Amino acid sequence: MVKHKKTIDFSLKIVAYLFGMFVLFPNKVKPYLILLLFLVTCFLYKKSNLKLLLNKGLPLFFLFLMYFISLFYSCQIDTGINLILRMTPLFILPYSFCVIGLANNKLFFSNFKKTFIISLVIYTILIFIYLYKLNCLFGNNSLGLGYSYITNEFYGINDHPIYISSYFCIGLLTIIYDKNTNKYFSFFAFFTILSGLIILSRKGSIIAFLISITYYLFFNKNQLFKALLIFSSILLLIFSIPEINNRFFELANTEKTLNTSTGIRQIIWKNALELTSKSNFFGFGIGDVQNELDKKYSEQHLYLLAKDKYNAHNQYIQIMLTIGYVGLFLFIITLIYFIFILHLEKNYFGVSVLIFFYILFNTESYLERQNGIIFFSLMFCLLNYSEQKKENRFNFPLVNRVIKFLLP
Repeated sequence: MVKHKKTIDFSLKIVAYLFGMFVLFPNKVKPYLILLLFLVTCFLYKKSNLKLLLNKGLPLFFLFLMYFISLFYSCQIDTGINLILRMTPLFILPYSFCVIGLANNKLFFSNFKKTFIISLVIYTILIFIYLYKLNCLFGNNSLGLGYSYITNEFYGINDHPIYISSYFCIGLLTIIYDKNTNKYFSFFAFFTILSGLIILSRKGSIIAFLISITYYLFFNKNQLFKALLIFSSILLLIFSIPEINNRFFELANTEKTLNTSTGIRQIIWKNALELTSKSNFFGFGIGDVQNELDKKYSEQHLYLLAKDKYNAHNQYIQIMLTIGYVGLFLFIITLIYFIFILHLEKNYFGVSVLIFFYILFNTESYLERQNGIIFFSLMFCLLNYSEQKKENRFNFPLVNRVIKFLLP
C-alpha cells in the first residue's frame, strides 16, 4: 500500500511538472499531456464520485455535452467530429481530477505552479531573444512582423500571442497569490513575465488582467503598494514604446476598418451578431458555424475574412451561434454559479482567474483552439478541485436538483 502511494505521488508529480511546462511544448504535443493524465488516472483508478464530477465540472461538462448534441443537427459532420475531438479536454480533465481526489489535486497544483512560473520566465526570455534576432526590438522591422513569426515559427512552438498572453496573465496572478516562493525570485519572475505581456501588447488580455487584479487586491488591501507598482509599471511600459502605445490608442478609434485589430473585431462582431438572429434557440451546430460565418462575410464582400476563416472573436457569440440561446444561457448561468461559490469561500485568487477568462471571452473565441480549451479547462479544474479553502455551505437549489435528477 505504501509502495503504491509512492508510485501515485511520483506519477502525479511528473505529470504536474509536464503540465507546468505546457507553454513550452509545441502545439502538436500539448494534447498528449491530456492523454498522459488520463492514463495515469486510469492506472491509479478508484471509484469516481460522479456527483462531485457534475458539481465541480458543470460548465465544462454542459458545454461539451451540448456541443456533442449539436453534432447531430450539423450538416458538415466531418468538420463537427474533428471539433468535438478537439474539445474532449472539457470532459477528460474534470473526470481525471475528480478521480485523483482532493489531496492529490493540491499536490498536483503545488508542483504545477512552480514549473509553470519557471516556464513562463524562460518563454519570455526566448521571446525577447527571438524578437531581437528578427531586428524587431531596436531595428527596422515592426513588432507586427515579430508577432507573425511568433505565431508561425518561434522554435516550433507555434502559439498565438493571444494565448501566450493569457498564460502570462495567469502566471502573474499566481505569483501574487503564492506566498511560498522566494520573494527575490518572485520579483524577478513577475517583472520578466510582465515585460513579455507588454511586448506582445494583446489589449484584451491586458485589460482583463487589470480588472481581475483589481478584484484580487481589493480583498487584499495589505497589498496596496503592490497594486500601485503593478499599474504604474504597466502604464510606463505601454506609453514608453510608441508601437505598443499606438495599438492601445486604436481603442479610441470607432471607425470599422480592416487595417487594425480593433477595427477587424468590430466588423466581425457586427456580422456575427446579425447572424445570431438566424441561429434560433439551438444554433447552427458545431460543424456548420464557420461555414455560416464565411457566407455572411462573403455577402458583405469581406472576402479576406472569409478566406482566412475568422471566427466570431467573442466566445459568447460563438457559443450562441453553435448551440443557440439555450446553450449560452446554461453556460453563463454555470459560470456565474462558480464565481459566486469561490467568492463565498473567499478564494479570491480563483475568482480573479475566472474574471480574467470571462472578460477575455468578450474579445476572443478562446475555446475554439485546442490550446485555449486545454488551458481554460486545466485552470478551471485546478481551482475547483484543489483550491477550496473551506466547505461550501451555499445551497444552489437548481444545480442540486439537476444533479439529483441525473444521480438519484
